[in-house]
Amino acid sequence: MQNQIITRQPSECAENELEAFVTVAAKGEEVERQDIKRGTTRAAVLLWIEGSGGPFAVAAMKTPFNSYRERVFRKAGVAEGHKKFTLELGYIYVDKSQRRNGHGPALVQKAIGLYGQQGIYATTRADNARMQEILKENGFSSIGSDYASERNTSRLALFVRPPRP
Repeated sequence: MQNQIITRQPSECAENELEAFVTVAAKGEEVERQDIKRGTTRAAVLLWIEGSGGPFAVAAMKTPFNSYRERVFRKAGVAEGHKKFTLELGYIYVDKSQRRNGHGPALVQKAIGLYGQQGIYATTRADNARMQEILKENGFSSIGSDYASERNTSRLALFVRPPRP
């Protein structure tokens, strides 16, 4: 049976739904929990897939502050590029027990279906080949150079998907 993707604006979510989303996204250990919590309140939409124990896969179409967007693109060496890409696809995480079942690609496709007419960017670890593959399969391309994460020792890669009519 195919799991349904739930999509909601943060203002439509119950407090326990927001907390569950943050908990799952934080398992990725890519973004601090408090930053995820703050970012979810500003998101255009939150997406998740639930099982009997609650959400096990999450993603968000984020609306980052201009200063953050500028910094990401500048670090990747494409400082002017940020103006075309106003949305950020992020907080993508699928519980390890649920991987290889198509949940990550399904979340990305759903998010793009909702906002694909706008310029979207995403960052991922430079060594996360599977996420890079998912992004490329959904019309994203890598731009600029890998850059150091502010959070840990990993390097990040920047991907963009131009606006589509």
